Amino acid sequence: MLASAADQPPAVVISAVSGTAGVGKTALAVHWARTAQEAFPDGQLYVNLRGFAPGARP
Repeated sequence: MLASAADQPPAVVISAVSGTAGVGKTALAVHWARTAQEAFPDGQLYVNLRGFAPGARP
């Protein structure tokens, strides 16, 4: 998906990872971030996993 994005105009892509506790959502997100880091040379990839935040739902 990242390779084909270079040939297209910029767009906002929003993705979600969903599932029950303990199925590996965080591991998947961290694995993808590490493999895709070359596509973000300025380091501006931000992922708010919000596993726990007092007063807010994850």
